[in-house]
Amino acid sequence: MRSPGTKSRWLRKAAWGALLMAAACLPRGAAAAELLVSNATDIATASALAQPGDTLVMLDGVWTDADIVFSANGTAGNPITLRAQTLGRVYLSGLSRLRLSGNFLVVDGLVFTNGYRTSGEVISFLANSVPANNSRLINCAVVDYNPPNNALDTKWVRLYGVSNRVEYCYFRGKTNAGGTLIVDVDSRPTAPNYHVIARNYFGFRPSLGVNGGETMRIGDSSVSLNQSRTTVEENLFEQCNGDAEIVSSKSLENVFRHNTFVECEGTLCLRHGNGSTVEGNYFFGNRKPLTGGVRVVGENHRIFNNYFADLAGTASRAPLSIMQGLTNSPLNGYYQVKNATVAFNTFVNCTNSLVIGLVGTLSGTPYVTTLPPTNCTIANNIMLQPAGKIVDQRAVGLNFNWEGNILFGTTLGITNLGALKIDPLLTFTGGLWRPDTNSPALGAAQGTYDFVANDFEGDARTGFKDVGCDQASATPSLYPPLDSTSVGPLWMRTRGTFLAWSRPADIIYGTPLGASQLNASANAAGTFVYDPPAGTILDAGAERVLTVVFTPTDLINFDVATQSVTINISKATPVITWSNAATISYGTVLGPEQLNATCNVP
Repeated sequence: MRSPGTKSRWLRKAAWGALLMAAACLPRGAAAAELLVSNATDIATASALAQPGDTLVMLDGVWTDADIVFSANGTAGNPITLRAQTLGRVYLSGLSRLRLSGNFLVVDGLVFTNGYRTSGEVISFLANSVPANNSRLINCAVVDYNPPNNALDTKWVRLYGVSNRVEYCYFRGKTNAGGTLIVDVDSRPTAPNYHVIARNYFGFRPSLGVNGGETMRIGDSSVSLNQSRTTVEENLFEQCNGDAEIVSSKSLENVFRHNTFVECEGTLCLRHGNGSTVEGNYFFGNRKPLTGGVRVVGENHRIFNNYFADLAGTASRAPLSIMQGLTNSPLNGYYQVKNATVAFNTFVNCTNSLVIGLVGTLSGTPYVTTLPPTNCTIANNIMLQPAGKIVDQRAVGLNFNWEGNILFGTTLGITNLGALKIDPLLTFTGGLWRPDTNSPALGAAQGTYDFVANDFEGDARTGFKDVGCDQASATPSLYPPLDSTSVGPLWMRTRGTFLAWSRPADIIYGTPLGASQLNASANAAGTFVYDPPAGTILDAGAERVLTVVFTPTDLINFDVATQSVTINISKATPVITWSNAATISYGTVLGPEQLNATCNVP
């Protein structure tokens, strides 16, 4: 593959200069231009001259240590675009990063891999203190872009400005400190940003072991009472285990809808702020430990039409936990839960379905929450649980309204629920538990709840509403559970298999190959076969080749793929063992009893 830094016979400096001069001379009403760029300097120069509707085309290849600033001003109808020559074929590696500023910009089809930042962001909607607004990151991927030291804090994407969108992107394999995607919230209380984060893939983030491993964070404690109004919709989160807060909402009036969470060891946490909506999401735990759903702190939240299945988490990682509050809570504490509505949700085969009055301690202080949740509504939910407490009540809620719920299991965990204690008669069909034709959930909902106009799949709730997230209907689902073929870059899904495998760190001779070296990932399920295989001890030497062959489970839509990386094997230092000899008398000839050193190598 030709490096974008090399000259080609069809783009030389003279031709580039002439092209820029021509672009500068174009009248405002002229047809949009395409400008081919081959390095970060080209991009900066072309950005300064670009007119609304123009496209900067990045030459296919590997861009190493590219510090890209894309600063321009398009219009709503004619944005200025920075895109890969072939979507998914521009690879940014080394210390590469991208910063945007201006208005109505589009970045399309870039891949960050085989590199890292040691601080700051990989992709930032801010350059030289100027934010990007009304701009879009689409069809991009960031894969395994981690510094060698996991304690270094970096973010993969950081949103500033207003009305920006991150769509159809792929984020996989973040291992170091710092959120995968961060939304900065304005310091002014009533300056919402209206960002949209939609149809992206977030996956395979291992536990960081300390705070700061969120997959997504919207705001922070200092702005937690400020409006953000960010919408997070139709994203897939798969094994996002970096932090107990998979998604951390720390601002006002955010919306989380139609997302799918699979085997994530944590929760969508309404950690700070008020007035957020959690609607129509799927949470699949597959009985993996620590898998959870939603945690609630603050006021006026609505959690409805969600599907929680096979979640094994408890307490703060329960399918749905409602916290206690701190008296006179600081911004980084726990505000009392007030006026929360938990309605029309379905809980199936979880360890606990609902935890009420969970205790929290303010980090670094002895202050413990004591204010129970108050004025909350628990209505028209199905909770089917074969074992354990369905409701784990840690503190009695004040002025709770319970109505229309159907609970069934061995231990309800609470009395006076205002609920039917009856089998909801669910049938497993299409990968989901739904009420069958004889279910007592059909048409049994109580109360009006006008804001619940549809069910979790987008079917209208006309007439009498059904209990739970599903309204019986023969209409095809508008919002089925998401998988890797329904989110992420369009080029990744249409072009087939995408492998990511970063070069492993050097090892010393004698170290067998294992998961730290043989850790390729793919955008589809399948089997990895490594050569040499795990357990092999390679001879010392530089640039030893490791190869993987990936065979996808779905051979109709994905191809078999092969990739290689190299690793350096350092020479080992022999270990000599030689104990102190017993005391001998003068004149004794040294022999095997004294000269008996051994070594771990021949």
